[in-house]
Amino acid sequence: MDNNAPQTDPSATTVAADCSLAGLLKSPASFAIGICRDGNLSIFVRAFMTGVAGHALFGLAAGFFAGPLVALMDAIKGAGIAFFAFALCIPSLYVFSCIAGTTLSFVQLLTAGGACLAMSGLLMAALAPVLWLFAVSSASVAFVTVLTFALAFVAVFFALRPAKALMTTGALRSTAGMRIWFAILVVVSLQMVTLLRPMLAVRKPDAEPAKKCFFLTHFFDAISGDDVQREGR
Repeated sequence: MDNNAPQTDPSATTVAADCSLAGLLKSPASFAIGICRDGNLSIFVRAFMTGVAGHALFGLAAGFFAGPLVALMDAIKGAGIAFFAFALCIPSLYVFSCIAGTTLSFVQLLTAGGACLAMSGLLMAALAPVLWLFAVSSASVAFVTVLTFALAFVAVFFALRPAKALMTTGALRSTAGMRIWFAILVVVSLQMVTLLRPMLAVRKPDAEPAKKCFFLTHFFDAISGDDVQREGR
């Protein structure tokens, strides 16, 4: 064995902390390390607002199905859905993460949740041009509705990457808590979409007041065209 061979410094191969948006996309592990080392409200606010902006852009693209006015309204609704759904789910984020076993502080957990929201928002922003193209060129409410949900769930599928990366730091013993919380966040978001309907049309002045409705019922009504006939989708 050659004793003169260069030795590898273990610290050189250690993943560096990177709490930038590029770090979140390219290396969730580096973002997770940044949460553990430097997790603070400024990182959370940046991630959270990125997620809200991405949802707004996605709503804007979908709303062009019914014209610029609806697109503007859907951008506001999209931002509101992300903002209030996350706010409503903050208690469950902390409780389920603690039950699953975590050494993170409340602010660090907020930042981890914000990172998940930012990841989904960035992906929604990336998919928004595709949604816009079909929204302005298709006349089928059912097709645009299904496409919107499909693209949104593509974004959701990758949103838990920051949580999975936290396991490599030892800050999370299991992602079960974050998974449960994120499932709750998705369900709450879908119900808020239903609450803020119509999304792809302007509510008619003579339309009946929106009734209480479960999001799955709303989804199937939109596909069948029932919502269009009653109040717009």
